[in-house]
Amino acid sequence: MVILKSIGAFFARIWRWIKETAWVQPLLIVGAVFAVIFSIPSITDLIGSLAGTGEGTFYERFNQSLEGEILYDEGGNTVTSADQITADLAAAISDLDDADAINTVRERYGEKFYFAFVGNSCEACLNDEGGFSKLESDWNTNFKVTDNRAFRLYTIDSDQTSTNDDDYKNRDWNTAFRRYLLNFADSFFQPLSEILYETEYHYNADISDDTYQYFGDASITGENVFTVPVTILFDFSEEAVEANRVAEGVLTSLTGSTDIEKANFLLSMWNHLDSNRNNPFSTSYWPTSAE
Repeated sequence: MVILKSIGAFFARIWRWIKETAWVQPLLIVGAVFAVIFSIPSITDLIGSLAGTGEGTFYERFNQSLEGEILYDEGGNTVTSADQITADLAAAISDLDDADAINTVRERYGEKFYFAFVGNSCEACLNDEGGFSKLESDWNTNFKVTDNRAFRLYTIDSDQTSTNDDDYKNRDWNTAFRRYLLNFADSFFQPLSEILYETEYHYNADISDDTYQYFGDASITGENVFTVPVTILFDFSEEAVEANRVAEGVLTSLTGSTDIEKANFLLSMWNHLDSNRNNPFSTSYWPTSAE
């Protein structure tokens, strides 16, 4: 009987506490509601990380400016940083025996780097941004590079405006990026498309020939205009130059539906000289379905 009385007294005390502190419950409910509200940004950031969305701010850190872009046939020179890097790359890929041109690229930009054409109004570009950001933040930790080189990226924003755009407002080349494309279509985009056409990735990923043709045309009007995103890996290391494998390219969005998957895809591109049968950029690639 003593035990039963003790149990009864215990539950009586609990019931009395509930009745006496009933006023606390609305506060707890309100507090829970505010906790959910304040956690929404964190949840949104997490979802964004998983889905691979961005705002273009990461790309801005690596942007090569188009400010002041002019047409060469009007007597202009390489007046922008976008012009300079593109002209240097054009000289290097035109003749891999030109040690001076290759050394210029190495000294100014590094032996190996990503070169991406993006746009802040391009949804696919913003979806890819998280992959780049994730790769940089976990470079050589969660994403192991086999050559131990530093992460390098240069971007050109196809949506960037220039203060001299109004000078061309009644022309087809009314934006700085369109003028840039016209300036380098023959010297850079066409020869680069021929290099990319011969890469392992072209065949391993079964990319259509037209994709490379449109990239090389760098057209600003018509049905097959130049589109972003485009991601190029330039590798001017001794081993890459010797193997005649100085460029890899993805002329559409990156493969993968999450930041991690896109980062791993970019890592595969970086490690293109490795003998990895699972790497579509490698000469050793062997798809599972072929077994």
